[in-house]
Formats: sequence, structure tokens, C-alpha cells
Amino acid sequence: RLLGAVALGLRSINCEIISPDLPGFGLSKIPKSKSYVKYEEWVKVLSELIERERNPNQKIFLFGLSIGGMLAYHTAASNLKVDGLIATTLV
Repeated sequence: RLLGAVALGLRSINCEIISPDLPGFGLSKIPKSKSYVKYEEWVKVLSELIERERNPNQKIFLFGLSIGGMLAYHTAASNLKVDGLIATTLV
């Protein structure tokens, strides 16, 4: 939600934007069997999302601020199908 203005700008130049809620944040819920979600699980969730949403005719760029920037970096480092990274304030 915070980056909605950026997303609108990118959408105006025909970029597709996905802004997922990670487990434990936004509208998502943590399974009852867990009291918290490990950071590594967020990296795995984002990597799986990339695999599911990837279209051979498009490039994937990750964007994140603060801890989201670090998460984008770790996800890009673990998923070699990411074409670019835009990150700020790498914790």
C-alpha cells in the first residue's frame, strides 16, 4: 500500500505489478501450528511466487524498501530467474 504511487507509475508503462502479503503480514494469516514465520520462509514464498508467475516473454524485477529490500536481495540471490533488483536501505 505504501508503494502504490510507484506501482501506478510502473503500470502506466505496461509493467505488471504483484505486491504479495507475506505470511504474518497484511491480510495473510499464520497457520495455527506456528507462532511466527521465519525469514527464510518468506524468501521461499517469494521464490515460489516467481516460479508460478513467470512468463517466458517477460522480465522479473524485485523491488523493496528497508527489510523488503533485503528480502528482495536474498530472493534474487536464491532464484536465478530474477532479471533485476531495486532495493534501498539494506538493513
